Amino acid sequence: MEGKGRAMKRLIVILGIVAVLVGFMTLNARATLINGSISFSGGVNFNNSNLTLATNATFSNDFVTQDTGTYNVIPTITTPVTLSSFSYTGTMGTSISIGSPMWNLTSGGFGYSFVELTGVITAISPTSITITGTGLLESTNPALSNTSGTFTLQANSATGGGGTSFSFADSNASVPEPATLLFLGLGLAGLGIYRGRGKKA
Repeated sequence: MEGKGRAMKRLIVILGIVAVLVGFMTLNARATLINGSISFSGGVNFNNSNLTLATNATFSNDFVTQDTGTYNVIPTITTPVTLSSFSYTGTMGTSISIGSPMWNLTSGGFGYSFVELTGVITAISPTSITITGTGLLESTNPALSNTSGTFTLQANSATGGGGTSFSFADSNASVPEPATLLFLGLGLAGLGIYRGRGKKA
C-alpha cells in the first residue's frame, strides 16, 4: 500500500506539473496585441456640397500617410487603402454605422483592417465633419491578435479632393482564455493535494 501511495503522489505531482506547464505554454503562445496608430489621406466625395445637408460619403485614391507600432512595417504613401462609404444625417451626436470593414489594406502578404463597433458625429459644419468611435483592429497575420481600438475620421471639402484622416490607438489588455485558466487551476490543485498528503504522512 505504501508503494502504491508513493506512486500516486508521484502521479499527482507529475500531472500537476504538466498541467501548469501546458497552462503557461498556452499563455505564452497567445498572439501579440496590435499597437500603435495609422493615418490615411486621399479623396472624399459627398452627395451635397453642404455637409450638413449631405447624406452619403464615398472615398477614393486613399493611401497610408503615417504609421507607428505594429503598423510601422507598412510603407507610407505607396500603400493604398480602401475605406467603406457611409450614409448619415447631418446632426451632431448622430450615431453612424459604417460598412464592415471600415477600412482595409494589404502589405507584406498580410491583410489589416478595422471593424467599427460604434460611431458618432462629434463635429459638423457645411465644409467639414468629424466622426469618432470604437472598433476592432484585425490582421490576417497569425502573430497578431484582434485588438480593441478607437478612431477619428475627419473629412473636408464637399466637392472632392479634400483630405480624409483616420487614426486609432490600442485600448485593451490580454485576458487568458478559460481553457488556459483551467489548465493552471488543475495543475495548482494537483500540487496542493500532493503537499497536503505529504504533511499528513
